[in-house]
Amino acid sequence: MRQPASRPLPSVLDLMKLPVLLLPCLFLILPSNVPAQTPAITPDSPQWEQFFDPPFTEPAEIPRANPLRKHLFDMLRPPLEEVAGQPILFSGNLRAFKNWAFFLSRTVTKDGSPFASPDGGSSDTIALWIRTVDGWRLVNYDGGATDATFLYWPDMYGVPVELIRGE
Repeated sequence: MRQPASRPLPSVLDLMKLPVLLLPCLFLILPSNVPAQTPAITPDSPQWEQFFDPPFTEPAEIPRANPLRKHLFDMLRPPLEEVAGQPILFSGNLRAFKNWAFFLSRTVTKDGSPFASPDGGSSDTIALWIRTVDGWRLVNYDGGATDATFLYWPDMYGVPVELIRGE
């Protein structure tokens, strides 16, 4: 009698390939836990309130004593100080409305003199922040602004026009 030809045992590498080959099949079998569409956050939902802390229901100046003012300027300061090559301060109005904050004013040196951008710009600085569920984020800024590019921000970012125009 003839003995059947023996097959070699699968190697370790062949066994390691098995999960990779079976993984795509697993997605066909298991139901998906991901909803088809993420529900929108609407003004009547509990998540809506997370966006408005503090609740700026109308455009308002953030007072100098408010810790939020320092927090926002601390986000803006590093990139501008890198260009300036020295410590800078901000002089002017920082306003907030809903989950947005907007600054349009001057950048000054520690002695209070206007700091003009080295590339020939002005001492004007504009900045825009948004508050998300993860906290405040710097959206856009321009140190040494020579144009009113912020007038396009309502269309670009959805910031309320009332905040940008100071209404």
